[in-house]
Amino acid sequence: MRCRADLVSLAVVTVLLVAAGVYVSGIPRMQMEQGRWVAHTHEVLHQLEILSSQLAQARVHQNAQLPPNPGTVQEEQARIAQELRQTIAELADLTADNSAQQERIKPLWQAISTRLVSAETDSAANYLEIADRISEMSSEEEQLLKAREVKWQQAVRAAQYQFLVTIGVVYLLALYAFRLSRSEANVREQLLTFEREKAQTQRNLAERMAKIAQVQQDIIYERLNYQGAMEVITRRAQDITQADGVVVEMQEGKELVYQAASGTMEPFIGFRMQTEGSLAGLCIASRHMIRCDDTEADARVDKHACRKVGVRSMIVVPLQHLGEIVGVLKVASSRVNAFTADDEHTLQFMAGVLSATLRDATLSEELKTRASTDAMTGLNNHRHFQEFLAKEFGRAHRYDNQLSLILGDVDHFKKYNDTFGHQAGDEVLAQVGAILKKHGRASDCVARYGGEEFALILTQTSLAGAEVVANRICEAMRAAEWPHGAVTMSLGVSCLENGYAAPPELIAQADKALYQSKAAGRDRVTIVTADLSAGYLAQSR
Repeated sequence: MRCRADLVSLAVVTVLLVAAGVYVSGIPRMQMEQGRWVAHTHEVLHQLEILSSQLAQARVHQNAQLPPNPGTVQEEQARIAQELRQTIAELADLTADNSAQQERIKPLWQAISTRLVSAETDSAANYLEIADRISEMSSEEEQLLKAREVKWQQAVRAAQYQFLVTIGVVYLLALYAFRLSRSEANVREQLLTFEREKAQTQRNLAERMAKIAQVQQDIIYERLNYQGAMEVITRRAQDITQADGVVVEMQEGKELVYQAASGTMEPFIGFRMQTEGSLAGLCIASRHMIRCDDTEADARVDKHACRKVGVRSMIVVPLQHLGEIVGVLKVASSRVNAFTADDEHTLQFMAGVLSATLRDATLSEELKTRASTDAMTGLNNHRHFQEFLAKEFGRAHRYDNQLSLILGDVDHFKKYNDTFGHQAGDEVLAQVGAILKKHGRASDCVARYGGEEFALILTQTSLAGAEVVANRICEAMRAAEWPHGAVTMSLGVSCLENGYAAPPELIAQADKALYQSKAAGRDRVTIVTADLSAGYLAQSR
């Protein structure tokens, strides 16, 4: 009898176990089904967001005031139309179970197609109509999402209730059900987490693309010159990639010069480094993007330069102009492994925008150069000199950089004009301008100050360095061949390290030093020393 009772008990327990197991195993399947519907609805909403972003980019493209290129315009329109068509097709596939959404998709695609075929229909009203249609679809999907999330939560509560009942029936069954439910719950949670992460990744990518499109719109609508575009892109690239600093390095001969920067790199504008032996130089040579996760462990980088600017990881992307690599766009961080593959894609897009801007801005930069250039000498004119000095003076004060000024005057120029004529005098001024150009760097400003007076603003240059440049100019003037006999120049040098509070003080001290050079016999350099009480230190040839 006892054996029979045991068998009956075992049979009952087995039946309960099997029945509970069958029932409980069905609960997670129901939860998984509801979870898939929730993820499916998230995907529909994501596709609607992509559609809105694509339409915004299409509008920016049609409104852009760029040089006409019919072939490129047609190709771009075809690409945009294809992307929109693909997005609409995906929406139609995803909403196959929703008849209301299916009814909306066909007129939505007709409205978009009409806008793409004729630019005349590209009005605010058309966009509002399309936006309203997309908004209606999004609202319905959000309502559907709420309903499906409620069902999913109900399934979760049913599973929890079943677990409690199972525990009350039999400990063995409860233990088995608990283990099974935990296992299934983990799988379910991992799946939902994966779907959420995937959706979030797609959202982040869409946001990055929208920000890049906004950069293009800012550059086009605000008609920024190349320098302005570089400043906008460095700031936006830093924001998107969460970098400590961003810099645009342009190649000048065998050197790379920091032309525009943001964040921690901004104080180093004007900094120069050798192209050879640097990661940027390797990027230019290979014409490909390079990523460095740790500068201390990477043999390709210039460790001394990286330590000077505080960089431990970076991404470097080449910049093209008319098929040539002219520089790089670099994002940098003081942290190791600070950047991801998404940041690489972002930088490639940004570099493409900057390269296109460089191409489109070439003509406008040439026109701007003409407006700021002295026609006779080819040097910068007085207005550009004043603007450049004010800008660099403020930057040097802000970041405690060095800045020097050289003022020069052609000796006995009035007598030369009176003796040989104004045409001969103009030829002398043009030759002086050519000599001064050779002694100025791309980051400096060489200008005709007025009449026979000239000026050089030397960025990142100490008083001693400026004195060397001034003496070389004197030597070059003596060594040059002149049509009617020797021509010399007197120069005066001042430097921001002497503690001047405003640009006029820097100019006034250089002018006093120039006057002392002329009073001391001309053809010489005079510098303003830091000890102003000691006067000026005359440097003879």
